[in-house]
Amino acid sequence: MRDVFVSYASDDRASADAIVRALERDGLTCWIAPRDITPGANWADAIAAAIEASRTALFVMTANANESRHVAREAERADRHQRPLIPVLIEDIEPRGALAYYFGAAQWVTAYTSPLSGQLAVITTAMRQAIGSESVRRSSTISSLDDGDLVALARSICWDIRPHLVGAVAPEDVVTIEEPKPGQQTKFIDLAAVKAARATIDDWAAATGTSVYLSGEDIAPVAREEANEPIVCVLDALDGTQHWIRGRNLWCTALSLFRRGDDGYKLRVSAIQMADGALYIAREDTQETFLDGETTPLVADTTPVALDQAHVCTVSRRPDQHQILAQRLARGSPFGGLYSFGGNPILIEVVLGNYDAVFQPDASSIGDAQELWDWLPGGHIALRGGCTVFDLAGDTIDVPAAAAAALRGESDGYPFVAAADPALAAAIAAWLEDGTT
Repeated sequence: MRDVFVSYASDDRASADAIVRALERDGLTCWIAPRDITPGANWADAIAAAIEASRTALFVMTANANESRHVAREAERADRHQRPLIPVLIEDIEPRGALAYYFGAAQWVTAYTSPLSGQLAVITTAMRQAIGSESVRRSSTISSLDDGDLVALARSICWDIRPHLVGAVAPEDVVTIEEPKPGQQTKFIDLAAVKAARATIDDWAAATGTSVYLSGEDIAPVAREEANEPIVCVLDALDGTQHWIRGRNLWCTALSLFRRGDDGYKLRVSAIQMADGALYIAREDTQETFLDGETTPLVADTTPVALDQAHVCTVSRRPDQHQILAQRLARGSPFGGLYSFGGNPILIEVVLGNYDAVFQPDASSIGDAQELWDWLPGGHIALRGGCTVFDLAGDTIDVPAAAAAALRGESDGYPFVAAADPALAAAIAAWLEDGTT
């Protein structure tokens, strides 16, 4: 059971998120949409269940909330289950209509006499009083965490990074810092996004009592077993940076979350958020991929496709990777169409049917082995969306097992082919391996 269910109008999300962060830093557990809605779940059913499973209901009261039918419905539901209703006025308004009725005997909290940041302590104190006792931080253990918790974390990271990416249009955002690896550059915007991710993870860790190891491009080496944290987050805060800088519309955030068990770290959840905000989440507990907010899992189109008719995309994240393809393409492409893109997002297109297959060739020959964050989130989403993932020998890749091996440092990377049609994937793998068609 959570301590606080948080209700708010959609236009007041930033204020609601700030209140939740303050409450969770103080040890109170919160439920807030969309962060805590499981992908594929019915939103109305999830909210109704969350209200019933919370000790109190906090309402972020503004003029927007007065006009929101959803806020009124949530007040009615909380009242029906006899949960304490706590309206927090962050604007100088009077609740109207149904809200005036439900809040008539409620304990109001006035939080508009100064900026919200100065009122958070007042709100936290009021919620502790409403709960009726000093709440302590949850002593979550590895066994008590579930994939739903990790989905909430993945969702929060993506949405908290997004404002930094959307708002980055100043010239200094394209300034680069040369890295030791040839062709690798770190954008200032990558660093800002990582900072936002760290803040989100710290808040989540404090609320759950669970430490998280943050790893990924521009952050730190991939975690080995000695890291020993219950959760590992492998993050590429801005996947396809070069493309985003040029087109302003192709970036995404890609991440995967591992949970430690008795036999080591296991891949549990992957997420990719596109430039338009669409968020895709793959889960191991359901073995499905969802577009966040939708109830039907993604299903790949498995209609057989001939090699010479296939529209295929290659992932070439580094400039030198094109050298590998050039050697094979000099003999002629067997495909109906061949396209190139940098980064994970293109794997989603396989699931959605814009391409028939995608491949990333083996770049180890040029000293550019495929890092975990380069292939994992997209590969996991493609796999759980119904695609088959092959290595270049034509054998299927067990993506969760391969991810765990890579996290332990037992692999230099996984060049792959992903397609809904296994025969097509195998044919592409054979072409990459020895040039046969």
